[in-house]
Amino acid sequence: LLKEPTGRAVQTLDFSPLTQRGVIGDASGQVRVIDFASGNLNTQYAATLPGAVTSSSISPNGTFALLATQQVDPATNDAVFQLYRWTLEPNALPTPISDTRKRSFQGFSFSPDGKTVLAGIN
Repeated sequence: LLKEPTGRAVQTLDFSPLTQRGVIGDASGQVRVIDFASGNLNTQYAATLPGAVTSSSISPNGTFALLATQQVDPATNDAVFQLYRWTLEPNALPTPISDTRKRSFQGFSFSPDGKTVLAGIN
């Protein structure tokens, strides 16, 4: 079981060979960037999303990441699935780009040029 330096179990992880950074997400909604060259967590790249982070992918050029979350709507008790785009700049926050309500994202894969994303949806 891979754990963040904070001790939380990792739900999802993706790595950018170009930037030597990874995006990690956990069940509490924490997303962080880790610098694999140094092994350090970069505190300027951290955010908390509503719900569990269930999937992540970094663009080929390492400038942004896609993140999927799952949470329960307290009013209806239904699962809510959201997709976020996170520009990987210091102190930037993920921006919601899709609210799928009933369909969960199972994974993402970028085309080599980063202009197209293939997403597995349940």
